[in-house]
Amino acid sequence: LGKPIIIGPRYGDFVSMVEPLAAAGALTVCKSPDISELSHTIAKLASDASLRAAIGTAASDCVARHRGASSHHTDKIASLLGRKYR
Repeated sequence: LGKPIIIGPRYGDFVSMVEPLAAAGALTVCKSPDISELSHTIAKLASDASLRAAIGTAASDCVARHRGASSHHTDKIASLLGRKYR
C-alpha cells in the first residue's frame, strides 16, 4: 500500500518477511516494548511527509521485487514430489 510499517520487537514467526523489508529501509522495528519509542517513531513519521513517502516507496518496491515467491516455492515443492502444480 506504499505506507510506512512499524513493528514491535517480537517478530520471530515473520523473520523471512521482516528481513527483506528492513534491509530495504521499508520498516521500523521498535526494539523496546516501551510505549515511548513507538510514540517517538509515530511522531517522527507524522511530522515528515518526505520520510513517510520514502519508506512507503521502499516498502512497495520491496514487495514488488518479491512478488511471485509463493508460486515459485509451490512449484519447487511440487517438483520435489514429482507432480505438476499448474
